[in-house]
Amino acid sequence: MQAVLRTMEKLEQGKRAYLFLLVLGLLFLAPGLQQLPPTDRDEARFAQASKQMLETGNFIDIRLQDEPRYKKPIGIYWLQAASVKLSGQSLNQIAAYRIPSLLGGLATILLCAYFGSRFFERRVGLLAGVLIASCLLLGVEARLAKTDASLLAFILLMQGCLGLIYQERQTHPHGRWPLLFGFWLACGGAILIKGPPAPVIAGLTIASLALVDRSLALVRAIRPLPGLLTLAIMVLPWLIAIQLASEGEFLQKALMGDFLAKIGSGQESHGAPPGYYLLLFPVLFWPGSLLAVRYAGQLWARRSEDVVRFLWAWILPAWLVFELVPTKLPHYILPFFPPLALLTAAGLSQPQARSRPTSKRRQLYPWLATGLWLLVSLLLGLALPLLPLWVKAFQLWHLLPLLGGFLCLHAAWRIFRQHPPLACLPVLVLGALLVLPITFSAILPQVDLAWPSRQVARLLENQPPGTLVAVGYREPSLAFLIGTKTRMTGVEDAIKLLASEDYRYLLLEERDKQGFEQLAPGRLAQLKLLNSFDSYNYSKGRKLRLELYAKE
Repeated sequence: MQAVLRTMEKLEQGKRAYLFLLVLGLLFLAPGLQQLPPTDRDEARFAQASKQMLETGNFIDIRLQDEPRYKKPIGIYWLQAASVKLSGQSLNQIAAYRIPSLLGGLATILLCAYFGSRFFERRVGLLAGVLIASCLLLGVEARLAKTDASLLAFILLMQGCLGLIYQERQTHPHGRWPLLFGFWLACGGAILIKGPPAPVIAGLTIASLALVDRSLALVRAIRPLPGLLTLAIMVLPWLIAIQLASEGEFLQKALMGDFLAKIGSGQESHGAPPGYYLLLFPVLFWPGSLLAVRYAGQLWARRSEDVVRFLWAWILPAWLVFELVPTKLPHYILPFFPPLALLTAAGLSQPQARSRPTSKRRQLYPWLATGLWLLVSLLLGLALPLLPLWVKAFQLWHLLPLLGGFLCLHAAWRIFRQHPPLACLPVLVLGALLVLPITFSAILPQVDLAWPSRQVARLLENQPPGTLVAVGYREPSLAFLIGTKTRMTGVEDAIKLLASEDYRYLLLEERDKQGFEQLAPGRLAQLKLLNSFDSYNYSKGRKLRLELYAKE
């Protein structure tokens, strides 16, 4: 314990904490960026739309092959397109599209440390940065070419500035301009990335604080009129341009077809009852959720303090709204993980931090959460090494997740035995470091069964150039890896396309083979079978048997 404290004291001095967290963040988030194939469906859709911007030079409209993609604003596509352009990589290399997400994850770690040191003390900032760096959900989102990791960095900057404005509302009733600029610029950036979520979170935080404090001091302090003008300057130029380009369709589809549809019903089969996020929290915030469940709640008693009240106001109102909205996806609660990391770190930093005894009724969720945490640790430690064995690509170092899972369970056992949690945290983080990076960089990429689009791309690498038509398999990763002109269609349309000289290759799912032969007898016999293989479409949860043909 003394050694841990001495190490932390050294890291807290000067800029060492930020350098340490940057290195730790890279160790957790960077492995797998290049190795993990493009995932379906959201990542491949974002990457393909960004790729088409670079191919066409149209950076206003958003297209996914021949269809408009009017669900999210332009920000993430600009970031991805700029990343690919600056990297110099070819347009079908997914790693360059993931750089904005990686940078968003790293920025989140450093901002968590910065605001933790401003809200509490340097040690809290350091611990919060470690907790968020090792978070399972952030590790997933920082490796995917989507909106959520980049959005998280903007929301954290926005809310962090709002928290400092709230702290200073008595001494600076009209806010300090650096914090005001940070708040409104971050809000504008978040709107350009994903639209409503950021202003909803900020608005609920401000409203709940105004209600609890019975004061509009924070509303006045954020300077709403100049702030809204700043948002208009940032957002309106592109919004007007896309409205003109889409003939008014963008706002209709983005608001009515995406945002409001998610509020009204469980969109795209992603409905779930209230309590879904609370149940998943031990999994999504793993491994830090073990500490969060046991120690973050200790700061509820300190809610009379401005900072603690602000952090709970950030979490509780918006979390409740997200639980009530029918459409639920795990990454929707990612914006609440930084304040939870800060509260947990502050709880850990309290002298002799231990979980307080509570009534049996209040112990129900902590015990349920702990059970889920232990189950996740066992699955990650035991199941992951079996995947390479399953695909016959096992190497001895694939056993590292087993060691990592053991270390996490050992740390949990020590915490249950009431050992000082700060002494257990390094073991917990080391265990996660042995589990997560190797999973994304070496284990999951080797499971060829899960990546049919990559298998097709590899088969076509050494073939003459030509356009592919796919029947039965319609995932966007296929267009991203093979080419934008790839057509994913039905049997009748595929037969017509193959009659032209533009299309050379046919990808056919076995269950559509009979229909193809019925509508075009003998047509398959005229094609050369390049390969057939078994695969698995995890987006739809079913097995596939795919056959790849070429014209003679």
